Amino acid sequence: MSLTLDGGTGNITGLNVEAGNLPAGSILQVKQTHLTTRFSVSYTPGSDFDITGLNVSITPSSTDSKILVFARLSGEINSTESQDSLFKLRRNGTYLGLTSDGAGSRRTGIAGIALGYGGLDASSTQDSMAFNYLDSPSSTAPLTYQVSSQSRLGTILYVNRAVTDTNTNAYEWLTSSITVMEVAG
Repeated sequence: MSLTLDGGTGNITGLNVEAGNLPAGSILQVKQTHLTTRFSVSYTPGSDFDITGLNVSITPSSTDSKILVFARLSGEINSTESQDSLFKLRRNGTYLGLTSDGAGSRRTGIAGIALGYGGLDASSTQDSMAFNYLDSPSSTAPLTYQVSSQSRLGTILYVNRAVTDTNTNAYEWLTSSITVMEVAG
């Protein structure tokens, strides 16, 4: 910790505390990507794909630090039946928080939602999915966190928009984001 003293007035003009001297649980830095573009992506049944632009990078200051991740995706799926989508989180390409118990045809993810259309959501309004995850990367190297998705059926995911996306209707346009916080260990 260091203080700066103004010699003329005797006032303290700055207080600097090194990250290593902060108590565990202190937030050391925050990074965010706010995704505002509207686009669509065609699912390949059972295959993962990255949600373009829903990623953020951070470089931890200590190997003891944890990274708290908050992710939110807004959108809709073009399907007339109940359509479930899994969402996953990757750090530098490695999946985080997945169960190894994907027995039989069960898929695994960190979050899921039925982003329905048609009979389930006749007004064609967006749904939102959100999750958080506390990661312990044990690293001071640059880290990139990426949200990806998977669906059991081939369909289209509309990101930050509803299936019906015109200015002549009353449907909302929502946005998506991913935020990471370095937490002192």
